[in-house]
Amino acid sequence: MDFIAKKMAKQKLKSLKDTASDALNTSGNKYKIDWTDFNFPPLIKIYHFNMEEIQELEYKVVSKLYICLLLTCLCLLFNLIVVIYGEFALEFSIKSIIFVVVNFFIWLPLAVFNF
Repeated sequence: MDFIAKKMAKQKLKSLKDTASDALNTSGNKYKIDWTDFNFPPLIKIYHFNMEEIQELEYKVVSKLYICLLLTCLCLLFNLIVVIYGEFALEFSIKSIIFVVVNFFIWLPLAVFNF
């Protein structure tokens, strides 16, 4: 009985693989994605991302997520600049700069992960 279940599972897995490979290798697909070109985030280059390769159905969602990522980066940089300026102009403690740097290195990877 166990042999039959394993054989059926292997056949189902093979059919799923064939379906997936057919979907990825269709000749009418105008989106040619090079998955080995790791180019995002800019300095780390962990995964492949190109807005031109996004299909029409997903483009709106991906573009909004990308804008949220850029806004998060902008807010973190602005926060860092304001605190450094406050440190030198208004004589805050060094703890505030350390806090901002720690927040920068916590929230930026989370924002990239969310994207």
